[in-house]
Amino acid sequence: MAIRYEDATKLYQQTLKEISQDEISWSILKSACRNYPYFADMVMIMLSVLMQQQY
Repeated sequence: MAIRYEDATKLYQQTLKEISQDEISWSILKSACRNYPYFADMVMIMLSVLMQQQY
């Protein structure tokens, strides 16, 4: 299923807020910063993990 750009942007921003509050997520963010080109990909991976935890 395709996602609209606006929806993806909102999810991305929401995920950034959520993962910045979790200590475990900070370790993933630190790793992502070392691999800057992959930062957006890692945020989207965290989004998928968070969504799976909710269901």
